[in-house]
Amino acid sequence: MQAMGELIERPSMVEDKPERKITRKRSKEEMAENILRAARTPESTVSQVMQLVSLSWDSWQELIPKMRSAGLLLVKDGFYRTTDKGLEYIELREKLKALMPL
Repeated sequence: MQAMGELIERPSMVEDKPERKITRKRSKEEMAENILRAARTPESTVSQVMQLVSLSWDSWQELIPKMRSAGLLLVKDGFYRTTDKGLEYIELREKLKALMPL
């Protein structure tokens, strides 16, 4: 029996929880670059690209039409493919990152 006012030591609930990875919100440009990188492989399906990029369906529906109309991404027979212009976009993003590494 414990005396009145004595503190009871309890196991910490925080210690039992797995560590959460701190994430940041990706820019649309970064998501577009990731999609183009994933679609460089032949016969990339919607599911494959979305899984590789960790992209939600809503983000996919927002970005893909813009990327197609800009000529960065081609869809043929249900497969997604990065165009030459899309490859150029990736290269330009890499150059920009090299100029200002964060």
